[in-house]
Amino acid sequence: MRLGAHVIHLALAFLLAREFASGWALLPATFVFWVGLVLLSSLLDGIGRDRGGVEDTDPTTGDAAESGDAGQGMLAWPVKTPHVTLSGHDRPDDGRRQWRRHLRDVDIHFEERYRREGICTTCEFFLRAGDALALCYFPAREEDAGAGHHCDLIGPQGQRENVVVCAGAEVLLPIAQSGVHSVGIGQGESGLIGIWLVVPNAEALSLSVAVAHGSEVRFGLAEDGSHRAQIECEAPLQTRAELPYWERSRPTASAALLFMTPGGVWDEGPAPPRSKWREKFTREYRYFLKLCRGDVLTLEYVWNKAELGKMFDLGDRSESCSSARLSLVKFVREPSVMHVGAYVESGALSAVCPDDGFYTLQLELYGPAQWQERPPEAFALCRLWGEFLQRPGSVRDFELHEGWIEDWYRQRMPVPRGAAGMHGRADLRRE
Repeated sequence: MRLGAHVIHLALAFLLAREFASGWALLPATFVFWVGLVLLSSLLDGIGRDRGGVEDTDPTTGDAAESGDAGQGMLAWPVKTPHVTLSGHDRPDDGRRQWRRHLRDVDIHFEERYRREGICTTCEFFLRAGDALALCYFPAREEDAGAGHHCDLIGPQGQRENVVVCAGAEVLLPIAQSGVHSVGIGQGESGLIGIWLVVPNAEALSLSVAVAHGSEVRFGLAEDGSHRAQIECEAPLQTRAELPYWERSRPTASAALLFMTPGGVWDEGPAPPRSKWREKFTREYRYFLKLCRGDVLTLEYVWNKAELGKMFDLGDRSESCSSARLSLVKFVREPSVMHVGAYVESGALSAVCPDDGFYTLQLELYGPAQWQERPPEAFALCRLWGEFLQRPGSVRDFELHEGWIEDWYRQRMPVPRGAAGMHGRADLRRE
């Protein structure tokens, strides 16, 4: 605030104080009125700014732009967007064009990631032979424009390629082998690295680059004679990317109903969560299925928005917000085939099953402890449809038993038929 405004506020405060105090009380009264006038002035200034008192700026220079509508509530960008100026010469037009897709902008910072010397962060993508990555460096300070920035690329076989990316000159890294590739961003003070995917044809732009994870489950008997599921071979898949799921308006006319609420019976639930965190307020409901790679499924859902998204008391002088989540996940380990939270009132999702094995349709409720006394249909309804099933007669072809997941916790779980009388371990193909 300018000095002149302070003087005016002080004079007004003195005049007001004389009306209410005299003698020794005049000085503290003046101070009180002066503080009040300063706060009132700041409040009015803030209201004025919120009503559109933001200066328009020239996007090319950042200077204030002249406008006859200033102060009339015009829209303005809340944050200055970084940009580059069109410069340089066109490349010779040989008729060839590049198909590109932006993957990510990564901020540069000082922290170092374990086991990657000099690297502050990494990004993993599933890339295909014939693709290429284009790395671009955008320094935050003009004095750094002439310097390069260190990055690296580690391929599926662990081979590492170190590169230096200079501002204004991108680096093109051809991909020789399909699989998971890790891009490492070197340490630095500021700036960012832009990562682009360059593909040979337009159709490749629609392919997923998200990394898929796989695992195997082997069933056996624990020492107490109960069933045990052992997780093995957890690793990113080098053979394919993660399959996306998509929104639907409704199932197809040929879809077969696999499970619905109300009417269907959950295989397990209400069950305590696998994590002890907020165990008192979380309950899970599970329904198991045996699916094949390539099966197409649709999940319809309806949320009770009157119950969800509300604050409730945790009993430790804190509050939390009630929520719910529906998901179709692989048994025992995710990744999720599809999942949705209680963000919209209703909808439908479709997905393709990535592998043969057991899957879990799971409803997770997080809310007051009193929710445990109410049926799950009070909070969410769901219907799972089989749009295309390659072995419809095997969807429920398994036994249900209480058993151990590793030696971590017990739960009700699907077990291959005939495994109840086995001795030792029974193997199940990749889940």
